[in-house]
Amino acid sequence: MVLERIISPDNYKGSYLKATLFGIIITAIGLTIGYNLFPDDAALAAIFFILIAAVPFFRTLMVQEERAEKTSHNLKEMIVRNKYALEYFFFFYAGIFLTYFVGALILPETIQSALFGNQFGVFKSVLGSFANQEHFYMILFNNLKIVILALILSLIYGAGALMILTWNASVLGVFLAQQGLQLWKYLPHAGLEFLGFFAASIAGGILSAGVEKHEVGTKNFKHVYEDALFLAIAAVLIIILAAIVEVYVFPIF
Repeated sequence: MVLERIISPDNYKGSYLKATLFGIIITAIGLTIGYNLFPDDAALAAIFFILIAAVPFFRTLMVQEERAEKTSHNLKEMIVRNKYALEYFFFFYAGIFLTYFVGALILPETIQSALFGNQFGVFKSVLGSFANQEHFYMILFNNLKIVILALILSLIYGAGALMILTWNASVLGVFLAQQGLQLWKYLPHAGLEFLGFFAASIAGGILSAGVEKHEVGTKNFKHVYEDALFLAIAAVLIIILAAIVEVYVFPIF
């Protein structure tokens, strides 16, 4: 199909700028289609059309990058071994984030209300609990639930984890665009949270590709499992750090 040929990672190999541009292009297309064809629910329609392009892209990338040549003995080795997939996918989602960020800055208010209304509702609740130490465990547990959900969905149903990542990229972009001079107060913990969700989704994707290519219990599958485990642990640690930064660090300033 034309879509699979266009979005193949082979077309963008070695150029993270191209990966970012691809994220920008499919997001702009998704927003345009969502607004014009589904004005009553443009926000969710846009996410849906972004996912149409992202799902085959993600699956192809995970299958290509899943290798079991050696065991990763620590997180650093795992990151080096999967460097291409991690960086490439990160820049792809950076393109989605940037499109929502710029859109929330320059689009007319009426269009923003249609395209970003759901995102506005999400970060209003975030602002309400910011800097409240009593909400530390609530914030932490809620984010850990998202990490677990991303792991499970990316393992059994890749599109589910992609939906979480795309949704969080859109919320982060719109949220930060609306903060103006207060941006610096929210960027650290919001960025860490997205990084944690990102790591969890990649971990599940690597494990899913391993199950697809190797029999469970074999040496090769063990190597894949160790990579996924390292990433999952990193995701949890990042989420804990994000909660600490949000509640205990930036309220001081």
